Amino acid sequence: MKKSIIMIVIAIVIIVIGSVIIVKNNQNKKQIVKPFYLFVATIDESDELYKDKVIQTYDEYNELLEHYQAQSTIDESDFEKYEYLSIIIENNYCNGSIEGIESADINKDTVDVLVNIKSSCGVCAPIKLLYFIRFEKGKLQSDIKTNIKYRQINNVKCDPDTEYKPVIYLYPTVDTDVTVKLGKEENLLVTYPKYEKEWKVRATKQGNLTDENGRNYYALYWEGISYSIKNSDEGFVVKGEDTIEFLEEKLKILGLNERESNEFIMYWLPKLQNNEYNYIRFASMEEINDSMPLIINPKPDTIIRILMISKPLKEKISVKEQKLITPNRKGFTVVEWGGTTK
Repeated sequence: MKKSIIMIVIAIVIIVIGSVIIVKNNQNKKQIVKPFYLFVATIDESDELYKDKVIQTYDEYNELLEHYQAQSTIDESDFEKYEYLSIIIENNYCNGSIEGIESADINKDTVDVLVNIKSSCGVCAPIKLLYFIRFEKGKLQSDIKTNIKYRQINNVKCDPDTEYKPVIYLYPTVDTDVTVKLGKEENLLVTYPKYEKEWKVRATKQGNLTDENGRNYYALYWEGISYSIKNSDEGFVVKGEDTIEFLEEKLKILGLNERESNEFIMYWLPKLQNNEYNYIRFASMEEINDSMPLIINPKPDTIIRILMISKPLKEKISVKEQKLITPNRKGFTVVEWGGTTK
């Protein structure tokens, strides 16, 4: 009898200790949420006023919507049971898209958010998107922070960029024999006149070129592939119908004369004007030289190289405006323009 009582007491003690351990473990365990979320608005790059903000009332929600000029997507009755965490997710429109928020795990004063990204190929400035994640009332601390991680959910192999119609103009101060070499000949796709290790031409100060066979040209032409174009948070977003005015203004700033600008616009206008919007950026000299080094003898006094990167857009996005620098055309001047599309 005593033995039975002892066994019962031991069993009760084990159950109590086990219950304490389970409760303690449950207190330390992260609260894993399969989130209900809503995309609300695209926001300005510098505006993160409502980042990581817990929205507990409908009035707070409407204040946020008014600030971002967004449409309501939640009923007032939702705030009886739920509160919402506003988060800002960065998305590069051109090389990927947000497919959804996979999870939002509460870990003390932090919410770990996992975002699924479907990748594609392209280059343009990232944009910031405002999302709401819904939690049961009382689950979030007022000073909660988010830790956002991105997971690529598809495999994609991007082809190298093609640089379309770079043309090279030569303007020596006196008639001069000029040799032009392209530093990555293996990346060339098309050339005219035919490129064989180098181009050798006689150039006049008006820019007329004559090869060794006596044939005349106004420029040297090449197309090739590039692995050097980078993502950037700078550029311009231009309505398709505003393409002419935009290019006339920016090409002048970049140092092209009217003839060079006319030829640039005549080539690129059909590719840009029928799009709702275009993201446009002009590559840096470092990017251009890395993509295709240009070696010219005799050495020019001024080299202007323009590479326009463009991407058609269905809607306007917010980007940091690129600052352009006007070169000083003096002495023996070389001008090259081209572009690439995504």
